[in-house]
Amino acid sequence: MKVEGFSFSELLLEALKEYIEVHYPGNPQLTLPSISDPTSEKPLRLETKFAAQELESLIEILEKKQGSLPFRRDLENRVKQLLVKLAKMNQRFKDQKVNDLIEKAERGLETEWKLDASESGK
Repeated sequence: MKVEGFSFSELLLEALKEYIEVHYPGNPQLTLPSISDPTSEKPLRLETKFAAQELESLIEILEKKQGSLPFRRDLENRVKQLLVKLAKMNQRFKDQKVNDLIEKAERGLETEWKLDASESGK
């Protein structure tokens, strides 16, 4: 501090400014009123977003056709669960990206991810 010519309070203020610049907006969370308010859409939108992200990740894994047969079957079951959940949630929001993701997953389950005859013997 002495070398730079700052007082302790000036140094502290500078450090706080830098911290706020780096960490803003902090840890944004849902407020209690937005969760307890039955008309608020924030919790459902957030849940929809997370479910869509999980579905995207599962689709990527299944498209690579890697992993054991039981592992891929488990992933397919999780995809089916997420499809039901997302379809219900998206009835309210009618988000086109979510609809496209649902359609992609349905196509994958129907055709693209079907197990080959050679794989079913593994």
